[in-house]
Amino acid sequence: MAPDSAPATAAERTEVTAELACVVEYIHFIRDDGFTVLRSVPVRGAEPASAGFAAAGVELAGVRPGETLRLTGHWEETRRHGPRLAVARCERLRPESVRAIRRYLASGLVRGIGPLLAQALTDRFGEQTLEVIEREPERLAEVYGIGRRRSRWIVDSWHAQAEIRELMAALRGYGISPLLAERLHRDYGSGALETLTRYPYRLVGEVDGLDFGTADRIALAAGQPADGEERLEAAVWEVCASEGPRSGHCHLPAAQIVGEAAQLAEQPAELLRAALERLGTGKASPIVLEAHPVTGEQVAAVRAANRAERRLAKDLAALAAAPSDLPRGVRRLVEEGAFGADLADGQRDAVRMALTHTLSVLTGGPGCGKSHTVRELVRVVRAGGGSVTLAAPTGKAARRLAELTGAEAMTVHRLAADPHPGDDSPAPAQDEGGALFTAARSTMVHLIVVDEASMLDVYLASRLAARIPPGTHLLLVGDVDQLPSVGPGAVLADLLAVPGVARTTLTKVFRQAEQSTITSNAHLIRGGRLPQLKRSDFWFAELDDPERIAELVAEIATERLPRKQGVDPAQVQVLSPSRRGAAGADQLSRMLQERLNPRAENEPEYWHGPRVFRVGDRVIATRNDYARGAHGIFNGTLGTVVDLDLKEAGLTVETEEGESVRYDLDDLDDLAHSYALTVHKAQGSEFAHVVAPLTMDAPKLLTRRLFYTLATRARQTVVLVGQPRALKHALEQQGPARATLLAHRLSSALDGKTI
Repeated sequence: MAPDSAPATAAERTEVTAELACVVEYIHFIRDDGFTVLRSVPVRGAEPASAGFAAAGVELAGVRPGETLRLTGHWEETRRHGPRLAVARCERLRPESVRAIRRYLASGLVRGIGPLLAQALTDRFGEQTLEVIEREPERLAEVYGIGRRRSRWIVDSWHAQAEIRELMAALRGYGISPLLAERLHRDYGSGALETLTRYPYRLVGEVDGLDFGTADRIALAAGQPADGEERLEAAVWEVCASEGPRSGHCHLPAAQIVGEAAQLAEQPAELLRAALERLGTGKASPIVLEAHPVTGEQVAAVRAANRAERRLAKDLAALAAAPSDLPRGVRRLVEEGAFGADLADGQRDAVRMALTHTLSVLTGGPGCGKSHTVRELVRVVRAGGGSVTLAAPTGKAARRLAELTGAEAMTVHRLAADPHPGDDSPAPAQDEGGALFTAARSTMVHLIVVDEASMLDVYLASRLAARIPPGTHLLLVGDVDQLPSVGPGAVLADLLAVPGVARTTLTKVFRQAEQSTITSNAHLIRGGRLPQLKRSDFWFAELDDPERIAELVAEIATERLPRKQGVDPAQVQVLSPSRRGAAGADQLSRMLQERLNPRAENEPEYWHGPRVFRVGDRVIATRNDYARGAHGIFNGTLGTVVDLDLKEAGLTVETEEGESVRYDLDDLDDLAHSYALTVHKAQGSEFAHVVAPLTMDAPKLLTRRLFYTLATRARQTVVLVGQPRALKHALEQQGPARATLLAHRLSSALDGKTI
């Protein structure tokens, strides 16, 4: 249970049953499971009374500010909220008083109505306002500011809310959250319930948050057979398409898939083996079954991942075999060794390698001069009359690359000009004012440098390689000891495993970097050794209880560290190994938001599931959207909420690149708070100061790679708070290897074999 919603001990509870009607004033907190804590005022007569009270319970899931409720429960004494109603039953009532109607309409629940329009509507229609919306919507035009379009918007939203409430009630018994019910209604409208009950397994993967377990409960309750083919195939697909990619694998042993699917479906393994064979039969089948080229065991892969891996190997081999198109001037500078005098031997080797081989890799740890090498590489190519394009997987990493090299950089997504997230088919080339690398312009680019290449998954790398014409040089730069990509594959590590791929590893740590405890500790962590933990720029506060750890992290990030360093709290980034748990990124973001951007009277806010959005919130994009913004918004883009307009049902984010991007309130699945991030989400980014919890809540995630990546996200200060055993565990755990075949396929392709 979250700290701010914890009840008092059982001895402090008073089991006095109460039933009362109330109007929701505001929401304190919503847990992921729907447990909600809110503030409300009781209804006495026509108007709410002045004395408010707190109420809490999972029965309040989906309730919004302004709604009128009848609550049944018992009173309990809590440390934070005092007397609080523990809700056992919640019934939604129709708002009756003018004040209650106005509050309800102003909440943002009915799209097209904000506080001012809610005031105007209730001034005009009084207690009949809701009847007018329902039965006489043409009369809405009597209110200034409501035209035909807005009137339709209001009426449609009103009816949609009624349908959503019915859907929530119908699905509550299946453990479906209000947010998932809203997503289902958004995607399937009034037919959501029928679609879900008739085709539950088909919706898995189509609707965010709908997993096999939820679909299975619905299907079995509807009478579908436990050994039905559709159910068994859904169980196989869940393991192959969800469990594998979630761990970064491009394939899994068929025996493992069958075993896990049999456990999931609670059916004999032979039935699941037959289901796997059905899904892996035919050219259009969603799964590819093949023999592992080394072990000979049968493995299974999602067809899209298999195709991307094969195509990537083929395209990289073609690139490596192609003759160079570098201008004569660049080749002459390489022959003369006309490189910067300040380069170390390894850096000179790297520049020569990148301009000699059409495919190469530059790797090394922090402080080893990778960025300086790239800067010199850019200078040499331009001095010889060539052109260079720089890219990185995230916008922040691209901006940092540009700052370090003095050359323009862009995201790999823009470089690949890919408008189809999740689809590994070739995308049509597009040109955004000359900013994008496209097949039509590719002959103008002689060298492409991709930084933070450890973040490339097999899909993105495949899309990029497919667009690079023969003769263009590609240099991948990265640190192979950092976390691999969020998506499937281990592209950088796989390339380094292929002898035929040219590579340079920088090992010399330069003097300026040697003076940084962060840099020296990063190298200690990479080697599995205990870092120095009592330095002014790197220290460890020992605590054992995860909730106390989270509280101290929040205090250090918002008060102690900003005061000590004389900086704004916005310059401090909290990172966590995991999303969930008492010290996970989600809970820490809630705590930090409460400290840095709390609820304010008369300021708009909007609840979307367990998250509340306010002006001033720090946010992160959670998926690629190529149609949003001038050049698309990509997973990991950071920004700040600068406007929240309930009347227009929209929210505006200013990204770190300075672009203003609008989101409909229906699209807030695409945003999350970034007060705290997972270490994976922070890849490619760098922050002045980092504060991070270390607990054993998610031991599988706590690896040396994660610890190393965490430490290298900070420029000036790293503060760790947590359990010494968690730190020791992180240093000892290498993490599992990813199951990929890229190295084998690329080696075969370089040898001229068919893959």
